[in-house]
Amino acid sequence: MNGFPHVANRVVERLGASMPSPFDGLHAIGVDETSYRKGHTHLTVVVDHERLRAASPADAGSFGWAVLGFFIPPVGLILWMIRKNDRPGDAGMAGKGALVSVIINVVLFILWIVFAGILFAASGSY
Repeated sequence: MNGFPHVANRVVERLGASMPSPFDGLHAIGVDETSYRKGHTHLTVVVDHERLRAASPADAGSFGWAVLGFFIPPVGLILWMIRKNDRPGDAGMAGKGALVSVIINVVLFILWIVFAGILFAASGSY
């Protein structure tokens, strides 16, 4: 089976109905498939015609970006700012990781201040 129905069926199989799709929200797409080796190895490209760029299934926002943003918040913030338009999934995860890190650090700092105040008051030194 060759042609568009074959390509469309392959895209549907790869996306799967049970998992969230990075292609949600796309209204005008182009699909092309080519083999990059002799045999049965194929490359499928989905193009978002509204934004004029390839729709990247790799831009689903991986947990690794969140971890990077969590442990190095300035990097997460910078990645969010520079990549939010071309890779919104990854940028969002990096930004969320940075935000969670900052919130946890603020809460821990407040708890540390409260705990230090309690210890200072308990020691009787004024």
